[in-house]
Amino acid sequence: MSNDFIKQNRCFPCISSKINPNKDFFETLGFVFDDVNKLCTLPNEWYLKKIDENAYYIIDNKRQNRGVYYYKSDFETYMILTPKYRVMHSFSRQNHVVNINVYVLNGSGIIIYDAGQCNANTYKETLRKAHSYLNEHFPEWRDATKYWD
Repeated sequence: MSNDFIKQNRCFPCISSKINPNKDFFETLGFVFDDVNKLCTLPNEWYLKKIDENAYYIIDNKRQNRGVYYYKSDFETYMILTPKYRVMHSFSRQNHVVNINVYVLNGSGIIIYDAGQCNANTYKETLRKAHSYLNEHFPEWRDATKYWD
């Protein structure tokens, strides 16, 4: 599947798709499914941003990363919406010690909370700190349908 095809038509193959949360919710966002031709059309001003050969970010009209689309084969595709707020990690190595940075991103990729640096021994504690922040400020943060407006 070429990027030119997607850009020109705003549509992409949707073959035997695994869709999360569900097709109905995608349709409420403005996605149009053509079950006969096995295609899906993006809402106005949304686009797919290529990650690698078969994977794309689903970017909305506010330039926020709303999810991912995987083109696995001619027989299977995946469309998954991700929560607006999510815990991310980055790793660094210094003097043979692996440091893990844990932080919370919003849909635009901006860090909104830094839970701190940890190592393998304190990782779970630092992860709980990030989850506590999300639970306090965004109680439904795990739900991909919340907080986008």
